[in-house]
Amino acid sequence: MRYSLVMFVAHLSLLIPLTTSGQVQKAQFSALSAWELTFGQAVQTDCSVELVSGKTGQIYCFSSEAGKAAFEKDLKENIRRANAEYKNLAN
Repeated sequence: MRYSLVMFVAHLSLLIPLTTSGQVQKAQFSALSAWELTFGQAVQTDCSVELVSGKTGQIYCFSSEAGKAAFEKDLKENIRRANAEYKNLAN
């Protein structure tokens, strides 16, 4: 019984990175922090702090909970600014 439980937990731990990497692949802005993008800064994240848009289902990643909270205060404007800055980085 104990061996089965240990094996179950071991197998479960292998799935966690796959889930995280799937979130990163689906994230807006190539998993750059949406909050820092609004200031023209490219800060890569692991998407452990995220916001999922209720309207579009888009995933926005953040480098901190504080950045996420600040981004949410003016969501529409901050998404607009982050989109513009992300396009500038691509050029």
